[in-house]
Amino acid sequence: MSSTEQQTFPQQKPQRSWFGRNWWWVLILVFVGGFVLCSGICGGFFCLVIQGLRSSEVYQMSLAAVTKDPVVIEKLGEPITDNWFIGGEMNVNNDQGDARLQSSIQGPKGAASVTTVARRIGGKWGLTQIEVTFSDGERHVIQLDADQAGGGMDDAPPWNPPAETTGEDAQ
Repeated sequence: MSSTEQQTFPQQKPQRSWFGRNWWWVLILVFVGGFVLCSGICGGFFCLVIQGLRSSEVYQMSLAAVTKDPVVIEKLGEPITDNWFIGGEMNVNNDQGDARLQSSIQGPKGAASVTTVARRIGGKWGLTQIEVTFSDGERHVIQLDADQAGGGMDDAPPWNPPAETTGEDAQ
């Protein structure tokens, strides 16, 4: 090769930027990060709702009644513990409301599910019914005393409808 001949080198492609080389990994990380964030928010909300139901007055009254019931103690043994999950609904409007909760309990001898129905009148919760269904299918309705039931129907606050207005009063 003579010194006067020019050597030609193959032209190299310019090197791509870091993002140009790794965009696929960035896209995967964005999707995975978004999924983890959304899952965390949904899971946190779910745990917040469960904790709200577990700490409610209705649930605490129900759990106290169930753990003291002799039939439940005989079938499940002692100590009776509740599971972390609770379902159902509570509707409260000012000092009125109703609730229906489903939970599960267990003892050394077995497990059972508990359905609690309650009502709120005059700002005070009262249990209407607690039904325990044991794992063998047997059902037991817990007899509630006046304190647990919030009194009987005779103890409900009286309803005082608004007085009717006459045509003279309206003007």
